Amino acid sequence: MHAVSSTYNGPLEEKRIIQLVSHLRSELAVEPSIGLSFAWAGYTKSDLNCFEELSDILTIYGHLKELILIASSGIVGQGIENEGQASFSLMLLHHAALKVQGIPIDTHLIDSLEIVDNWKSIVSFDPSEIKGFILFSEPNFPIERFLKYLNQAYPNIPAWGGIPNGKENEPCIYYNRKPIAGCLLVPLAGDIQLDVIVSQACRPIGEPYMITNAEQNILYTLGRKTAYQALAKAFDSLSEKERLAVQGHLFIGLAVSEYLEEFKQGDFIIRNILGADPSTGAIAIGALARIGQTVQYQLRDPVSATLSLQKVLEEEKLKAAARKVAPYAVLQAICTGRGKNLFGPSANVDAKSVQDYFPGIPQAGFFANGEIGPSWGMNFLHGYSTSIAFLS
Repeated sequence: MHAVSSTYNGPLEEKRIIQLVSHLRSELAVEPSIGLSFAWAGYTKSDLNCFEELSDILTIYGHLKELILIASSGIVGQGIENEGQASFSLMLLHHAALKVQGIPIDTHLIDSLEIVDNWKSIVSFDPSEIKGFILFSEPNFPIERFLKYLNQAYPNIPAWGGIPNGKENEPCIYYNRKPIAGCLLVPLAGDIQLDVIVSQACRPIGEPYMITNAEQNILYTLGRKTAYQALAKAFDSLSEKERLAVQGHLFIGLAVSEYLEEFKQGDFIIRNILGADPSTGAIAIGALARIGQTVQYQLRDPVSATLSLQKVLEEEKLKAAARKVAPYAVLQAICTGRGKNLFGPSANVDAKSVQDYFPGIPQAGFFANGEIGPSWGMNFLHGYSTSIAFLS
């Protein structure tokens, strides 16, 4: 098991790119099984075909049979977060037992995948071989419905990835030199281990409520209160300092499980509050509401985000120690609502935290408009989170 990673900064220059990928390949010392590159979407300002050209260079000089390239607004390197900067990160992986299959998924396929047996026609690996999925989706792809069917077909198998925050109307997902529309699903099979952890930036405030009246994405009543009254009560529970800084930091969480006696940070799927009407008591949210579902309002908080990340990384470190198998590579998707938007100019908090717990581990990733990872054994599209995949 081998992995190497590096970060390239500045304009795309063929000679420098060749030097970087050639150095990485020599450092790997064996032929790579797969390469993953995450690039700043702004490179297309000077050349619309730059990512096809970059893919060609990486494939040829990296001796790559498989290459995934993702274009987004920011990239992750080894302890580094570059937001809105001309840069790309590259990871080369070698694992003799690793088997990879890149599968483009078009929107018209979605309905057929509700039937579990239909997955056999697109995924060539036996389900018992699959240890995890890497998954990238365009913004207009119905990713939450796709994840629902994926969970049904492959229960308890983790997925990592997200929705790249690329440039509108430009491809953001490339596989083996070609742009992919819709979604790219990459099953990972063989004698490998994929562990995916998710850390959220939001913590619950106020009380959890059951939805008692809702239509589509409009909440009318939560328990015996209007949705607006419940929001006001949650706001009142905040400290004076928190109330002053709350604008733009309030969200709603939909409980992953209805069977918990107590709900805490990480037990919710975070979604935006889109609007509120005090006259009717209604709240519009960025999700379809279901009567009987438990929800709780959430506050985005840098301190809670940092503590949550440290907690899940510590748990992952202890798990690796107990197995006596250290991870050899890490992939990270970070919400665009984190980074400088949450932590300020200090930046690098999410990426550097990984290095604090796993010093020197090869690392690459991207900033996303939705992060994919498991919670309570099922894969979800998360918001304001960082999803981290460990390969071992």
